[in-house]
Amino acid sequence: HQAADGDFRLTARVAELLGPKPSSTVTVMARASLLAGAAFAGTIVYLRADGKLGLRFQYRPGESELLRTISPGAVMDQPPAWLRLERREKTLTGEYSIDGESWTELGRQDLEGFPPAVQVGVAAADKRSSTLPPPSAFEALQVRLSKVELESLPGLVFLRGEANDDGKVDVSDAVSILNWLFLGEAEPGCLAAADVHGDKTVNISDPVYLLSHLFLGGPPPPAPFPECGPLDPPAEGSLGC
Repeated sequence: HQAADGDFRLTARVAELLGPKPSSTVTVMARASLLAGAAFAGTIVYLRADGKLGLRFQYRPGESELLRTISPGAVMDQPPAWLRLERREKTLTGEYSIDGESWTELGRQDLEGFPPAVQVGVAAADKRSSTLPPPSAFEALQVRLSKVELESLPGLVFLRGEANDDGKVDVSDAVSILNWLFLGEAEPGCLAAADVHGDKTVNISDPVYLLSHLFLGGPPPPAPFPECGPLDPPAEGSLGC
């Protein structure tokens, strides 16, 4: 394991997984600490009773809380299995792939109390259920990893006023915000961008501010504008991208 600070992507290729079924697992994980019961998230591949590989996303939202599991029913016939865990601010996302190129999401979860710096790594385990008969002889767990890669991800960037994700700021952004506020259309993908005058809230004053700037010579939106800039969570309050 090793420390990871900020956003990251941890990828591992499980080339071989042999051991007792159905209790052998390999997990690509991130933990708030190395203490037992720490908050964590992980992407897991495990041996099923039929010899195939099952995949799931698991997390513990806070210290000593119960484990939560998201199991979309993903199954692979045999290794290799590519596992990935990605962090973007408070959001942890688990994915898997059969070739390392095309990825399928297993689950995602916001972990509000996850610290900026966490411990990441790959763990292999065999936990035989008490409901299963004891094996007649010891069965060794064998795991072969052919690649483990940890990448630091650049922080999120956004352009204030660009609420409809089309790459430019114009009247359509004001319309997009109004349609969300009053007509029930989809929420902007980046609420920080929809907060046109930068007061950590999104309401009718934001499209009015933008229209005033575009057509009446009003003041421009505060930074980041007119170029993209980094998302600063403390400055943007609970708004994110």
